[in-house]
Amino acid sequence: MASEGNQPFLPLDIIINILKRVSVKSIVQFRSVCKDWKNLFKTPNFIAEQARHSAHQNPLLLLHESDYDYKATPPFLRLVNQKMETVEVLTIPSINCFKHGWKIIGSCNGLLCIQVHPDQGRSPCSLCLWNPVIREVREIPETTRNARNDYLDMHKFGLGFSSVINDFKIVKFYKQELHKKKNKKKAALLRHHGVEVYSLSTGSWKELEFVALQNTTIISKASSVDGTIFWLGLQDSCHVLVSFDVATEVLTITQIPLTSRHQVYKTTTTLSVYQNKFAIYQYYCDCSFNSIDIWAMEEVATESGKSFSCVKICNVSTIAYFFGPLCIWRNEIVCRDEVENVSERKYYLELFNVTTKKWKKFPDSDSSVYHFCAGFNYEESLMSVWNS
Repeated sequence: MASEGNQPFLPLDIIINILKRVSVKSIVQFRSVCKDWKNLFKTPNFIAEQARHSAHQNPLLLLHESDYDYKATPPFLRLVNQKMETVEVLTIPSINCFKHGWKIIGSCNGLLCIQVHPDQGRSPCSLCLWNPVIREVREIPETTRNARNDYLDMHKFGLGFSSVINDFKIVKFYKQELHKKKNKKKAALLRHHGVEVYSLSTGSWKELEFVALQNTTIISKASSVDGTIFWLGLQDSCHVLVSFDVATEVLTITQIPLTSRHQVYKTTTTLSVYQNKFAIYQYYCDCSFNSIDIWAMEEVATESGKSFSCVKICNVSTIAYFFGPLCIWRNEIVCRDEVENVSERKYYLELFNVTTKKWKKFPDSDSSVYHFCAGFNYEESLMSVWNS
């Protein structure tokens, strides 16, 4: 500490280094300390530094839990730290779009992208962005296409952030004329026809031209890392990786040689992030075994631009009755186990450490709300839903 006259002070860089380490809730309270601090907390550099520190030093797991009966037991969100302790139960906004069914379809830099289900056909599906820590919600305007077609459950979305342009974007893959399809299961297998992108900084949607997508069906939820959003797709019955660069708005398709296992009861493929890299994990379920293969994606340069290579890094096996991976959190796989006894079924959350190959159970995790449970990587941030 130095002094200027009789007033002790710290250099600004030291003050920033201290403040970026405190919780977002404390920073919100510190806005009233002085005008300089209030202005500091609004600068893109400080917001980015705080988010980066939160992601590396305090990675949180966001659990979205609900029971069978939505009205009797409303869903709730809680943040879990590295010690598997609940650090906060998030308050769900008391606004119209959260009064009916909704789900999280993306988590990125402290913002959640929410898909709101229609109110029993009386209103169309919609999207909103939500920062639950600073309690900001922004409803996303509908496109002209959405006004004519309410089959948002047939669309695929993704949320990503680019530090290069300091902007969030929502990507939507849509299908045309779904209102003519009576069989939704058949419609779900139809290829996606086009892409629309919403920019948070401009507050508007625009159409992208992408001819190669016309033969592609997006089959997974999105995952984003380092300014790129990823989806898994099918092209002529072959798996492909679809990536979107948030800064350049370039879509890329890469063929990936995922393992194909025959004679299994169920196979699901999910996207996540492992050690700050995009990852794919395939879940195989059979009467005699359950297992997961994890693949890491490495970016490579090609003559036509960037592409990705697929490297298998881990296999996890279990004999649990039901073994449902939710996400990869740090170097651990978050799983939901289902155990059936004479009187009831019980649900548990467990972590599998990819490095040590050991399992550990969440404390007090026996709960019916885990029947419908989703997990997301989350970092607290000051990112506003109103501007970048």
